[in-house]
Amino acid sequence: MPAGGAGGIFGAVKSLLSALGAVCESCERYNDPGVAACGACGAPLQGAIWLGASDLAAPGTPPAPSPVAPAPDAAAARESAALLHHPEVAPAAPRTPGPPAAAVRPLPRDAAWASAFESPAPALAAWARASDSRAAQPDDAVQDAAGCPRCGRANPLGTAFCPGCGMRQAEAPARRPIGVQPGRFSPGSARLVLLRGLEASGTIYPLREERTQAGRSSGGMRFPADDTLAPLAATFTYHADRLFVRDEGGPSGIFVRIFSPAFLAAGDTFSIGDKLVRFLEVVPPPDQSGAHPRLGSMWPGAGPLLRVQMIHLGGIPGRTFARPAPLRIGRALGEILITDDPFVSARHCELDLDRSGAVLRDLGSSNGTFRRLPIGGEQELAPGDTLRLGRNILRVE
Repeated sequence: MPAGGAGGIFGAVKSLLSALGAVCESCERYNDPGVAACGACGAPLQGAIWLGASDLAAPGTPPAPSPVAPAPDAAAARESAALLHHPEVAPAAPRTPGPPAAAVRPLPRDAAWASAFESPAPALAAWARASDSRAAQPDDAVQDAAGCPRCGRANPLGTAFCPGCGMRQAEAPARRPIGVQPGRFSPGSARLVLLRGLEASGTIYPLREERTQAGRSSGGMRFPADDTLAPLAATFTYHADRLFVRDEGGPSGIFVRIFSPAFLAAGDTFSIGDKLVRFLEVVPPPDQSGAHPRLGSMWPGAGPLLRVQMIHLGGIPGRTFARPAPLRIGRALGEILITDDPFVSARHCELDLDRSGAVLRDLGSSNGTFRRLPIGGEQELAPGDTLRLGRNILRVE
């Protein structure tokens, strides 16, 4: 084996893995280096636990042997033999003792691994604090941060779960680029950048005029290849250094990405990936107090149900689901699974019930959850907001 042996190889692999970050096994989201729990779903990142435990041996490394006294060298053996045969020979002066050897502590591998996996919160919190102490500068992409109520870690606004201990965080407002005041646009300063669509990604659509219309065939911003877009779909307007978008009543509508919980009324629609979902209603539990209750399947849960419906191309209604709250939608986890859309995250969004009604939340998805504007409705835009016009996903800059 080359110099350094297995320890050198293990150290190199450990350094490489710690610099690459980790991908969550539950929701498949990438997490930055030094994070011990997924920021999207809160699941512990097992690789981060292993890399962060400095007192653990590499996998497959035998336990450290107990310290053994060194064997006497040949000169000392000959000196002892001479003293036995010639007692008149004076013994040599005693050697000056050196500094005491450091005690060898056996590696508590089994105990450490057991405690880390049986009760992960303390181990994850300790690793998070160690990671925070190594971080010299804050993240430039984050304007503000909020402390986790459990471990005190400073997390970016909008983080669903603490990367340190996995605790679900309180709802936070949308994240904005640092140094940019939300909603401040002088006329002609804003532009839209195409993230995904029928044209080349990165295409820039400047909003130079005080009023710019967008559609398939009308206005200064046109998408002629998108057959799902109305001839006139949206209008962008500057007003008092603020930018607004208005839905012009097209059949496909205008969608805006949500960064905080959004309330839904009956008939509201939202988009995840390339799927369109309509919220129908909240169904209260049936009243079976009468003498002759009606026969039917068992009610799935103790409370009301949330009814949603998939909408196919052309506005054709699809399958309807009725599930208790919270109703989660994703590619791999949830009450509704969407397996044929690569732009849907494993754990994408959820619908829940609040005192005010149904609430839509994004669960840290990669491509976002978009809520449709009311027909003729208008909404203010800020730097970093994302829109969906037909098949086109655009970011405001």
